[in-house]
Amino acid sequence: MKRFSIKTLRGFFFFLLVTATFSLFAQKQEMKFGKVEKDELSMVTCALDSAAEAIILCDIGQSYFEYDETEGFELFFERFLKIKILKNEGYHWAELSIPLYMNGPDEEQLTAVKGKTTNLEGSKVVETKLTNSSMFDETINKYWKVVKISVPAVKEGSVIEIKYTVKSPFFSRVRDWQFQYSIPVLWSEYELRIPEYFKFSRNINGKISFVVNETTSRTRTIAQITKSYTGYEYSPATHVRSGSVDYREDSQRFAAENIPGLKEEPYTTTIENYQAKIEYEPHSYKFPGGEEHRFNNEWETVVKKLLEEEDFGVQLKRGSLVKDQVSRINAVTSDPLQQASLALETVRKEIKWDGRYSKYTDKNLSYALSNGAGNSADVNLYLVLLLKELGLNAEPVILSTRNNGFIHEYHPEINGFNYVIACVTINGIDLLMDATERYSPGDLLPLRCIGGKGLLVKDPGFRWVDVASMEPTSDLYFAEFKLNPDGKMEGTLTVSSSGNSGMNVRNRYFKEGEQEYSRWLKEQRKVWQVTSIGFNSLDTLDKPVKVVYSMESDAVVEDQGTLVYFNSLMNFGQRTNPFKMEKREYPVEFGVPIKDVYSFTYEIPDGYQVESIPAPKAIMLPEKAGTFRFSASVLGNKVLINSMVDIRKTFFLPSEYSQLREFFSILVEKQAEQIVLKKP
Repeated sequence: MKRFSIKTLRGFFFFLLVTATFSLFAQKQEMKFGKVEKDELSMVTCALDSAAEAIILCDIGQSYFEYDETEGFELFFERFLKIKILKNEGYHWAELSIPLYMNGPDEEQLTAVKGKTTNLEGSKVVETKLTNSSMFDETINKYWKVVKISVPAVKEGSVIEIKYTVKSPFFSRVRDWQFQYSIPVLWSEYELRIPEYFKFSRNINGKISFVVNETTSRTRTIAQITKSYTGYEYSPATHVRSGSVDYREDSQRFAAENIPGLKEEPYTTTIENYQAKIEYEPHSYKFPGGEEHRFNNEWETVVKKLLEEEDFGVQLKRGSLVKDQVSRINAVTSDPLQQASLALETVRKEIKWDGRYSKYTDKNLSYALSNGAGNSADVNLYLVLLLKELGLNAEPVILSTRNNGFIHEYHPEINGFNYVIACVTINGIDLLMDATERYSPGDLLPLRCIGGKGLLVKDPGFRWVDVASMEPTSDLYFAEFKLNPDGKMEGTLTVSSSGNSGMNVRNRYFKEGEQEYSRWLKEQRKVWQVTSIGFNSLDTLDKPVKVVYSMESDAVVEDQGTLVYFNSLMNFGQRTNPFKMEKREYPVEFGVPIKDVYSFTYEIPDGYQVESIPAPKAIMLPEKAGTFRFSASVLGNKVLINSMVDIRKTFFLPSEYSQLREFFSILVEKQAEQIVLKKP
């Protein structure tokens, strides 16, 4: 449901004559566009975060409804944003992307855009206004476009201001409000004013203390005017009747101040999952004398609508596109698992993924086939179609990628999804498949898809499936080195990679070519002279890919007269602790299990003696969530080092963070220990 026209409202009221008056800055009267204070211009650091690259001085928004006699109720969103640029690294905060929704002939419109940069040049205040040349549209898909704004004349010390209004015919699409960003926010305020005819539910996400949290109501008046005419069509009205209807408008207002920036740490899906924000979900609407109408807040409705979409469900009915492919696969095998594998191989050859995420086809599957390329929906809906036509139990699964944020099962809304994969059920077991990755085993999903749940789209019979993988991303380092009396270390290192790590090696190799990829690998081993690099099992996707180095270095051994020192793992182990913050407010999400193994052998020169080797170490996280083992031994003229890191649990709560951080601290310290040899 997008809008209410005057025809729909006939019998209730005709014209809305009284428009709302509002106070945008009820508490912060000084916060208005064009007013830049001297202390804002002279500010050089942020008291909340001395390292901040920029600071949001104020971010003030409001959403409200107005009635138009021809268009019906329309939704307006206004925003005023003021930012102080503190460092060169903060220049990107002068660039803003405003999303606008479209559906058929209806679309949101950006109006009343104003922007300005204020700089202090010596004692002179210089203002540079935003012009149309600094704004341009970019279409994302048939439902979304963004208007990109780049405020001019930005440098260290600039204060930038942007103000705009979005006019929307989609009165169910009240905008969420984000209070927290990666940089500090001094003041953030949002107000939503809703006529009593509309019902919305809200969800407050993240940790935040509001200095304003109030709900108020006021009465607004709608005038009803009836006109009748006599004589010619355009003659003046001879009879005019008027009346009025009062209705209640509810206002929800929130404000927060001195909000710290939320810093992204390693192993996070997306920091936006944990930002302080308010989300609104449309529930229903009801006009005087009419029935209550609910929005599409049932997953059954969402699924049914998706299957009716031309660029989704309709494409799964185009069996003629895969008639020849079905015949070829059936001629080879009737085994369901082998058929699924051949279908995956077929799709990978016929449609190359162009790197774009989408749950909808770009145009249609015929277009993608003729082009030989398409987005993730083109690729994977084609896979679902082929699996279905083979007679297999296959359906599409829509999901949100790791960098796109959580999907809330209690919030039936299609727009949170941005990706689609295939699910084929064989012998009661769901096999999730993604044909976008050409160099991964059929049952291996790329990391971007893993985590959370996906919605299996079937009517009837939709269901939620866990998009997870228990196959670890793994690297095995096997080294055989020899120390020469002149202090040079030489030998071979073999790195066997499987899971997502193996897929990444193959992707880069085939994308860049052997020569370019080998050059990049050599650059990563800066203290080594790599004399040759070899690759094994590149085309055997169900086996680890191996990279074999022949290498030598006279910079990895430290000579201290009668003693020589070198790192027990040649610095190929975990060199730094990824968890630097003492406390963490959000979970650690590895996505997949991690298993790294190191097996190093050092042959020492005749007459050398082992002065010391690292002591053995073994630690384990609670409930066997992670294990670290390290051992060193001497066998004749060889020193043997073995180390293993096995992270089995993929999701750690903030309450478990300190133990995980300590685990990695011990790991890093141990793998950095030295082997000490005594010369003859």
